[in-house]
Amino acid sequence: MRFPLLFALLFLSSALAKAITPKYDASSNYASYIDASQVIIQFDASLNEEACRSILSKFEALEKHVFFLPTPKVAIAKTKTQNDVEAYFSLINKLEEVLEIDYVGLYMHNGEGYSFGIMDKVFVKLKQAADLDFLESTVHQAGISTPEKYSFNPSIYHFTIDKASNKHPLALAMELIASNKYEFVEPNYLLNPIVHDSDPFLFQQWAIENDGSPEQWDGTPGADMSVTDAWTITKGDPNIVVAVMDSGVDMAHPDLYGQSRPGFDATGQGSSGYPNPRFRSDAHGTACAGIIAAKADNNHGISGIAPDCQIVSGRMFYYADTTFLGFGLGVIPFSTSEILADAINWAWQIAEADIQSHSWGLPNLFLSLGFPEGNPALVDDGLQQAFTQGRNGKGCLLFFSSGNEGDVPNWPGRDAHSMSVNATSMCDEAKTPDSCDSLDWSGNWGINLDFGAPGVNITTLDMLDTFGFSSGDYTMRFGGTSAACPNAAGVAALMLSANPNFQALSYRELLSRSCDKVGGYSYTTAAPYGSWCPELGYGRINAYEAVRSTLNFVSTEEPDNETVIRLWPNPVVEELYFEGNGKPIEEVSIYQADGRLVSHHETPTTSISVKDLTTGVYWLRMRLGEEWAVRKIVVLD
Repeated sequence: MRFPLLFALLFLSSALAKAITPKYDASSNYASYIDASQVIIQFDASLNEEACRSILSKFEALEKHVFFLPTPKVAIAKTKTQNDVEAYFSLINKLEEVLEIDYVGLYMHNGEGYSFGIMDKVFVKLKQAADLDFLESTVHQAGISTPEKYSFNPSIYHFTIDKASNKHPLALAMELIASNKYEFVEPNYLLNPIVHDSDPFLFQQWAIENDGSPEQWDGTPGADMSVTDAWTITKGDPNIVVAVMDSGVDMAHPDLYGQSRPGFDATGQGSSGYPNPRFRSDAHGTACAGIIAAKADNNHGISGIAPDCQIVSGRMFYYADTTFLGFGLGVIPFSTSEILADAINWAWQIAEADIQSHSWGLPNLFLSLGFPEGNPALVDDGLQQAFTQGRNGKGCLLFFSSGNEGDVPNWPGRDAHSMSVNATSMCDEAKTPDSCDSLDWSGNWGINLDFGAPGVNITTLDMLDTFGFSSGDYTMRFGGTSAACPNAAGVAALMLSANPNFQALSYRELLSRSCDKVGGYSYTTAAPYGSWCPELGYGRINAYEAVRSTLNFVSTEEPDNETVIRLWPNPVVEELYFEGNGKPIEEVSIYQADGRLVSHHETPTTSISVKDLTTGVYWLRMRLGEEWAVRKIVVLD
């Protein structure tokens, strides 16, 4: 329990407990959103599971099936009230009379079959610091302790509500919203994220180079992301970090040795970013990490898209098996909006990740009640902060899988600060049941989709030993938009490796403009970064064109304190041309990637020959007047 007074109440008679005023009634304006089939119960921390079950067995309105979560430490009980909201509220009021129960939480639904719980904490983001006094006054009147600062954002406060308060979290949140004094107010949601997967191997990795062979599922030759071409420019940079935001990554895998940095378990289970090796689904994050940055040329299985980059694991949900308790939902993921936000904020603030890869999503929670667009605002705030403040103000790149339901892209991928990725088949089609792979699912498409990337029968890492998707350490059939998302994130890692100096919006533009218009779709819709279609957005990602575009791009999204110098072509075979504000370059030095000087030219010039240079990456240091500029070029045979 959270307050000393309530510890004392444990020793009072049950008659005193019955004096608690009921806080729920069926006439409330949120009653139509109640999922009366289940309820959240938080017991005093000193009770063991057997004692908790004994208490609940005395309630006839509860089914015998009770599921205990490891984090947050609550029980989810099935009820016999079903759609009887009045009986459901009566049950909650009776549960609150039990001294050993600290908190009872509602379950809600969004009207489309998705249910979520209301936890005992409320988050409030202030518009201005002076509004804190009003917030403190309001919560004190409700019998609640003083609000505390949220550790990742000093303008966000939170407070905890127990049964001794005279309002429950949802009602108090709605009251605070009505005051119109805050950026957002919302309770901490108990959520089940929607995870978008279906189910020496470099030759099988058709997303990297598709030859149309039977080993690559008889796809269309060339229906790939041109990754091997991009590797002629870069295979990554260990200074570029991609956060795999998932259920954990098996960082002991030999194909991730030396590729990962210390992770974080936002669920509070202390795994340091490792998965729980009990369920098949727990291999999900490891598979995503392998797509991005599995080590190349190490005599193990596969290569990631950006094998020289680093990954970090942000564990933001975990799996639990509800089947044996009669819930009938099988192994499903659990999280809260606080856990999701903590992981996102940790990734850009503490781990300093340049890119976040999220292979999950959520439907709208509320479509009314005053909550902003039905999305968890605490999570949205973390993503917005990452996008605007990550990478020392340049912005963290945020990739999300669009979803596998054949519907519009899920949130948060469809938000303005995120990039939503649909899956393509090995025949360069948007994934549907009719695509050449014949698998019976469809990627989410339509408004706010950004692009497509390979998402069918992807060869990648599995958890070690017999845990995970297969009996070995690799899986050949990882799929879904869960696979498409890390494919896109891996390409972005190559882009930042080639040139890390742009704002997040600039990389988004370059990635979008460099896509291939595949699939025979009608790319006729005018969009900010070129022509667009509902099925694949700007098209299927092309790693080579995306990486190449970063080498000679002058961003209009950000200030540039260097002289504006344009050089072309890049990559270059024989002659490299310059333009600097209409004037010739006065001095040029060419360095190898390891910093050794190759050549130096002091005569003003508009071009230089690179015929004597071997294939590879070089740095040019150029002077125009008193100003200097540095650019990267690629020399090809």
